[in-house]
Formats: sequence, structure tokens, C-alpha cells
Amino acid sequence: MASTGTTQPLSPMFALTILDKIDAAEMLGIEVALDSTLTQDFSYDQIILELKGENNERLVQLVTGEGILAPGINKTTLYCDHAETGDYTTQALTMTVGELVFKADFEGGSAKPKTFRISAPESSLSASLSLASSDDIDTATRFRVEICTRKHTIVEGEASLVISTEGVTFPTMESIEMTKSDVDKTSTSTTMITMAVVVVVVDTVHMTPTTNESMELVCPLPACDSGELCEWFVPFEHTRLTHKVKHADQYEQVKLLITYTTRDDKSFSFSLLETMDFSVPLSMRPIVYSLEKHNGGARRAYARMIATSTLVKVDIICDGAVPVRMLSCTPSLSEGVRLLNEPPTSAYQSILFAQSRSALTYRLEQDASDASAQMTLQVRYRLLSDEAAVHVNVLLEEALEAAGLAQYKWLVIEHTRSLLENAVVDLNAIGLIDAISTEHLNAASYAPLFVHESEPLQRRLTDCLTEFFKEHPHIPIKQDILDEAASMNRSLTCNITLPTRQLITTAELIPACRELVIEESCSCRIVIMQTGLAPSADGTPMTSELSFDLDGGREQWIIAGQKRARFTMEPGQTREFTVTLVPMKTGLLPVPALRLRYLAAPCPAPIAHVKHMADILVKPKQHGASFFLDKL
Repeated sequence: MASTGTTQPLSPMFALTILDKIDAAEMLGIEVALDSTLTQDFSYDQIILELKGENNERLVQLVTGEGILAPGINKTTLYCDHAETGDYTTQALTMTVGELVFKADFEGGSAKPKTFRISAPESSLSASLSLASSDDIDTATRFRVEICTRKHTIVEGEASLVISTEGVTFPTMESIEMTKSDVDKTSTSTTMITMAVVVVVVDTVHMTPTTNESMELVCPLPACDSGELCEWFVPFEHTRLTHKVKHADQYEQVKLLITYTTRDDKSFSFSLLETMDFSVPLSMRPIVYSLEKHNGGARRAYARMIATSTLVKVDIICDGAVPVRMLSCTPSLSEGVRLLNEPPTSAYQSILFAQSRSALTYRLEQDASDASAQMTLQVRYRLLSDEAAVHVNVLLEEALEAAGLAQYKWLVIEHTRSLLENAVVDLNAIGLIDAISTEHLNAASYAPLFVHESEPLQRRLTDCLTEFFKEHPHIPIKQDILDEAASMNRSLTCNITLPTRQLITTAELIPACRELVIEESCSCRIVIMQTGLAPSADGTPMTSELSFDLDGGREQWIIAGQKRARFTMEPGQTREFTVTLVPMKTGLLPVPALRLRYLAAPCPAPIAHVKHMADILVKPKQHGASFFLDKL
């Protein structure tokens, strides 16, 4: 590192020019030119070039050992064996000679700053941070962290997650399970790691906190060999998790910082700032109906109740703008609950477009004594934007590798995903024809990624992408590619509590005839039933007080009999009332409206109004007439 001795400006003794970037498989190099105004050779100990990244991190590149600057222009290359992908701007250059330090500052100094797009060397450690695929409605969400060591090793190190979002907290954890495997995942092992959660003040300008503190979770790393994957999940709670369409406040920035030491005693760091989308594209709305099953099978034979038949209707709604392909719906039932029938496979293996829904109906049978009956429904699904991204990126990766531009594939892949999420491609068409049209994907869409590259390299990248989209105007969806990218599958889980002590009251108006003649009467029965398990734990009958009102309209029906009543009932009882209807006009007359309500109930109880028919046909009287025609 640079000496702490006397500092002098690099100019006017030396004029600095940043030339170009040199990409290599194992390390990164930047070529600089130093124009010496001296009349003789000048020896230096080392030169350090600092670049400022997007996350305000410093990337240090240095030339170790001694060097000599001859009079005039001298070109030299500064190397770094570890760099994180991103845009970097030159910050400062220092040249040390013993205790003397010559420095050129690019911020406000005489040297002109230059920005580079840097891709991480294929040999250095990489990491990814994402939301875990499970969107469990009733539990905390999880971050998924994965480290690939590539050609590096880890002797010791730690990883920290930093987030400064109001409503986001990490639970207290004494340990966490990490899974290690080789790149091909042919062998795996698990390690329990002791955890620590601390609160720190945010000092990163790119993270805009809603308070002056953020939550940081620090996790020690296990020792890893080269070519290994290390994966773990970090649960968190987000009080603003929403199932609606994306809004600006649902995107939060989460920082992952990894520091580690390799076997050759070198220290490295890796940082990643991810913008997380906390919205969930699907929502589930369950509705539970409970019906009684009785001995003997008679419709109203109120013998001893032996079981409760439950109808569960679940509406699955696509709340987001991106279509969703549903893969499976799996119900799990608690003890004492049996599945009588379920929806056919075609009901849920479908595509939900924006604001569309799929209704699934399950019929269950549960024991009357079961007081904790529950059904858990897990829906597995996939965003069509993810399907499109994986297909485009598989082919793009092959094209870039064939053109010798493999170091840019991660940059292009991430940008492709961003374009698809912003509806550059018609995702609805993908759901209809199972193919991706690349009409609106072209080389110009990727041009902003390469503005800091040299002109020859820009041309190579542009030509490669232009040729790719020319060869692939349509990319069909292939199942084998989806199978290999199963990690993009998501799931949504909903826990449904089944009623075990619920009263249900039904009210029916049953006319004796479907049609009649004006001024004729029609006898009707009002049948009120109360079913469900008695809510009393000791078996004491529970009484409800109810009333009904029958409204036939002022100009349609005359009602003779008990149009309204107030009465009491117990679970399992039936009450019947008789009325007579007399029509006042002809035509299709709506059946009088029956309204039942609770005056007092031992527990919350629904009321179901059952209609046997909506209208009664009233015919006019038939009057006869005789005509006698005399013979002409």
C-alpha cells in the first residue's frame, strides 16, 4: 500500500493519461501513460490506481515491485486479480518513491476522470442475493444467499446483510444451517453456523434509510475449497409485504458484503447491492361453507350428527401486471379431515393474466369432534417474465461465449431480465402461443451497457447481439430448459382453518306451484333449518332468537298468513310456516323476498337464503265466447 510520507502533486513533473482497460481471464488491467518531464530515468516503488464503484466502494489496482520512468511517455499496466462487476470511475493515482508520494486526484484535479465497465474475472468469488421462492402468507419471508468460490478458497470470512427499511426485522437466531456442495451438486454437506444480529448506523449513500438505523445480520463463513457452492437462507419479517401491483415503495435495497481470506493469505471482499421487489403477484382468498351430514341420508332427517361436510372455495387472483403460469395446487389436511373430491388438473394448470382469477373447489369431510381442523393449500407457479428470461439468456450465453465475450454474459443476462420485467416483450403473447417474440429486443436495447467500453469492443458486442436477434426472431418455450431452471419456480401457501363449531341457518320459501291463473291462490311453505355443531363445550343446548319477514311487493302479491314471525331455535331444529300467495297481475312475477335475521345468537353464524325458483308464471283467465253465423 501507499506510504504515509510526504505527498506531492503528480503534475507538472508527470502528466497522466488513462488509456484503456485490458480484460483477462484471471485478472483485470488498466493501461496508463505517464509523460515524464525529467531529463533522466526516474525509479518508483509502486503505483496505485483507485476507482470508485457504483456502491461507493474502492477498487484498488496496483503494480508491485519497482519500475522506471524514462523521459517522455511511458506506458504501464496496473493489474488487479479481483474486481466486482459494475461501472467504475477513476478516483486517484499515487506513485510512491520511498517516503515520497506523488498523487493525482481525479476529483477536481488536473487529471480527467474516466469511467470503465468492469466485469468480474471468471476466477474470483461470486455471490447472489435473492428472495426465496416460497411466498408463505402466514410466515416470515426469506433471503437466499449463494456463494460460488470458483478458483478462490475461503479459510475464514464473514457475510453480512444490511437493510435499512422501515418494517423489516431479522428474527433472533442462535444458529443457521448452511449447505455446501460442489458446482455440479453431486455431493452436499450441512454446517451449523453461530449467528449474531447487531444494529448499525447506515453510512452508504445509496441506501436511503427511513430511520437513522438499519439492521445488519453478520454470519461467519465456513471454510470452502475452490469450485464449491455455499447456500443458506435468512428469514426476515416485512410488515409492508403486499400482494397488489408493484409500487415504488415495494422496491428496497439490500446490501450483501462478503470479506474473506484465502489459503495464500490474501484478503478479498465482495459487495452486492440488490433492489428487492417485495410484492407477491398472486393472492388467495378462501371461502369456507359448512354443511351437515346425517345418519340415514334423508334431507331433513335430523338424527344424530356424525360428521361435517365442508366446501372450500379458493380464488387465486393474479394481482400483478406479469402473467403467471400455475404449476400445481397441493392440499394438506390435518388429522381427522378427509378429501372427498378436488378440482381437475385443468382447473389449476393454466395461465393467469393480469387481474384474472382461477376458482378451485375442494369438498372435505371432518370429524365432528375435531376442534382444530385445518387445510393448507400450496400453489406452485412461475412468472412468464422468468420463463422468457431463462430462454433468451440460455441462447445469449451461448452466443457470447462463441464470440469470445463470455465475461459480459452476466451483465447482459441481468439487463435482459430487467427489460422483460418492464414489459419490453409482450408477455401475454407468450402465454397464448408458448413462444417469445424478440421483435422489441435488439442490440440498441443493450447499448447503454457498453458506453464506457472501447469502440472496437462496442462494435463486437453490438454485432454479436444484432446477429443473435436476427437469427432468433421467435424463441419457443421448451420444457427441458424450464426443468433445468426449476429455481425460478415460486410457491404461495395459505393456511385455512375449517369450521368445527359453526351454526348455519337456511331459509327457504317453497311454492306449491310453478304457474297459476290470476286470482287463484298458491300455498307456500317457509322452512327454516339450523344446522352445525352446538357451540357449547358441555353439551348444553344453545338457543338462537330469529325473525323473518316476507315481502311480496305492493302491486304483485297478496300474502295471506304469517308474513312475519319471531321465534327461537336450537341447532338441529326445523321450523315451518305456511302462507298463501294470491297474484295481483299477470306475467312472470318474482317470488316474494324472504328475509331472515338473528335477534340473538350464541356465536357468529351465517344465514343462507335458498331460492327454489325465481319467478312464478301467472296466466290470465280464459273467457269463452259463442258466435252464430246465418247461412247466406
